[in-house]
Amino acid sequence: MATNDILRTKADVKDKLIRLWQRTNQWRRDMAVYPSGQIMNEYFNLVEQIMFTGNQIRTRFNEEWIKQDLEELGEMQQSVIQTYTNYIRDG
Repeated sequence: MATNDILRTKADVKDKLIRLWQRTNQWRRDMAVYPSGQIMNEYFNLVEQIMFTGNQIRTRFNEEWIKQDLEELGEMQQSVIQTYTNYIRDG
């Protein structure tokens, strides 16, 4: 998923959120099965992508419906960070 995805409509935002959740879930499965340096890189890429998407949403949309999507991004970021923290702590 390119960081230059342009979010123009609600459908674009929903599609981006779905793709980010899918990528996050795949990353969590990969981490459980075969942790590696690539997993670490994907962690940083995911966090960057989540933050980039949140900033893009805030910049392009100023509507009530977007609050739920920003909350979902926040939950996604917390999920990724918690999984990564557990991995580092528990090895």
